[in-house]
Amino acid sequence: MAKRIDVKNQSKSNFSRFDADIVSAYVEEDNNNSTSLEQNKHRLKNKYSHSLGKTYSENKLKWESFVKGGSISTKQKMFLVVVKGCDQCRTDEIITVLQGYTPPFVPYLPGKTTNGDVKFYINDTNISTNLKQLTRRVKNPMTKRNIIIIVTEATCPWNKLPTDHKKAIELACKSRLSNDKKTLDLSNFTSDSYFQKENISISLQRAEVMNVVVDFVYKECPEATSLSLKNTELKQLDSVASLTYAMPLIKNLDISCNMINDFSELARIRIWKLEKLFLNGSDGGDVSKTFPYYSRVIQGYFPYLTTLDGTSLLSNDENFFVKDENNIKIQPGFSSSPLVEEALKNFITQYFNLFDGPDGLTTRKQLEKVYDENATFSLICDIINDGNNERAKENKKKLYGPPYSIYKNISNDILFKRRIGFSNEDSCKKSNLEVIETLCKLPLTKHDKESFVIDCFLTTDKVVSFTIQGIFNDGKGCFNSPKLANNLKYFTRSFVCLPKGRADLSIISDVLSIYPINIECIIRYEEYCMKLKKQQFSTDISTKINDLSTCLENTTTSPTDIDNLEFLNEIA
Repeated sequence: MAKRIDVKNQSKSNFSRFDADIVSAYVEEDNNNSTSLEQNKHRLKNKYSHSLGKTYSENKLKWESFVKGGSISTKQKMFLVVVKGCDQCRTDEIITVLQGYTPPFVPYLPGKTTNGDVKFYINDTNISTNLKQLTRRVKNPMTKRNIIIIVTEATCPWNKLPTDHKKAIELACKSRLSNDKKTLDLSNFTSDSYFQKENISISLQRAEVMNVVVDFVYKECPEATSLSLKNTELKQLDSVASLTYAMPLIKNLDISCNMINDFSELARIRIWKLEKLFLNGSDGGDVSKTFPYYSRVIQGYFPYLTTLDGTSLLSNDENFFVKDENNIKIQPGFSSSPLVEEALKNFITQYFNLFDGPDGLTTRKQLEKVYDENATFSLICDIINDGNNERAKENKKKLYGPPYSIYKNISNDILFKRRIGFSNEDSCKKSNLEVIETLCKLPLTKHDKESFVIDCFLTTDKVVSFTIQGIFNDGKGCFNSPKLANNLKYFTRSFVCLPKGRADLSIISDVLSIYPINIECIIRYEEYCMKLKKQQFSTDISTKINDLSTCLENTTTSPTDIDNLEFLNEIA
C-alpha cells in the first residue's frame, strides 16, 4: 500500500527543488515534534487538573464561608433531612405526610433545594431515626412513587445564641402572650424593653432568633389563633415557616410594615387557614396596582380569607362547598324567554328520539337533515378532576376499559393523538355526512331526559347556542331490565345552531363531552334533579295562583274559579 503523502511532505518535496537545505530543517522538526507534543499534552493535563482543583477549592471555600462562617464552634449542629422524589408536591405536603408516620416534630427552616428536593432541620435523635426508617416506605401523594429520605448530622447555617440571649427572648415572648394563650403579639420585637436592658440586638429575620421563638411557642402556646409580626424587619418568610408547624391553628395574622417585596413568600405559610391578614405597609402590597388584583392574588394562597388589611372580601364559592353542601344553590337552566325554552325542549326531544333507542344505528341517519352542510363534530372523553385523587384515579382506569374504548379512539384528545402520531384534524369531523357517519359508529344509547339541564347562553336572529348536561346509558344492555348502574355516564353537549324558519334549527357545531362517574356522584346528581323539580313545581303553582288572582280581580268570581283557587292553595 502506497504511503499517504500529507501536506507537510508535499511542501517539503516542492521546496527541495529550490533549496536542498530546507529538507534538513524539516527533518530536525520531525525529530523534535514528538517531544514537544508530549510536553504540551502533559502541560495541558496539569493545567486542566489544576483548574479543576482550583474550582473545587473555591466552591468549597464559598460553601464553608456561608455555612461555617467564623468559628465552627459558634454554629449549631442539627440533623439535616433531605427528601428526594418530591415532584408535584409542596414542602408542607411532604412534611405533613412524614408527620403521619412519626411523633409530632417541628422542622426548622423548611424549603426546597435547586433540584426540587425538600430539606429541613430537626433537633431530635429519635425523630431522625424514625425518618431514616421511612425511606422508600412512604409514597409521594401526587405521583404515588416511593420517596428517599436522607438524614445526616450537619452544621446549620445559623449561629448559636448565648444563653442569656435565649432567656431574654423567652421572657419577651412570655410578656407578650395573652392570658388565655390564644394571642401572641411580637410587633416591634426588636425594640422590646428586655433587649434594651441587656443591650443586645435581636431581629426575627435571623434564623437563630426565630428558632428560639418557635421552641417557646411549641411548648407554651401551640393552640394560639392570633399572631402579630408587625414591624419586625422581615424580608423573607423562610424562618417563619417553622411557626406553621409549632402553632398550626392561626386564623389571624399581622405581618404589616415589613420588607416583604414578593408575594411568593406567602407560599411558605400557606398551610395556615387564615381568615384575617394584614399585609399593608409591605413592599409587595405597595407594588400592587389595584385592590381587586391584590386581594385575588392573596386569596390564591389563603382561600378562606375574609378580611385583608381591614377590608372585607367576597367569600369564595369553594368555601361554601367545603364547609356546607346545603349552601349549594340548585338553579334551573337558563333561557332568554319561555318561547325559546319551549322551542329548545321540542328540538332536543325530537333529536334524542332519533339518536336513542335499540334501532339507533338506523334512526340516526335521519339526523342528516338536522346538521348543516358545513357542520363540525368533535368528541371529548376525559375525567372530571374535582380534587379527589382516589376518585380521579378510579375514573382514569375506567377510560381505558372496554366501555370507553370506542369513545377514546374517536375523542379529540390532543395529547393522546400526538402520542400516537395523529393530527388534531383527524378527530374533528366536517360536513354533515362525516358527522352522521361518526354518530352511527357510537354505541347505542339511552339518555335520561329527566336529568337534562339546558342552558341557552346566546340567542340572536342568526345564531342560537345552548348546552345540555345529563346522564345516559349505552350498550345493548341499556334497554334490558334490570339496568346496570355502573354503566351510567355523565355528558355535556354544546350546540351552535342556525335558525331556519320559525321553529327549525340547523346544527353548525356539535361538541360532545363524556365523563365517567361513580354511583356516589350519580346519587348526588339525582338528588339535585329532585330538588330542582320541587323548586320548579312550587314556582309553577305560585305563578298559577297569581294569574288566577289577577283574573278574579278583573272579572266576576264564579263557583268553579273559587274551587280552583282553593285547590291550588291546598297544593301550595
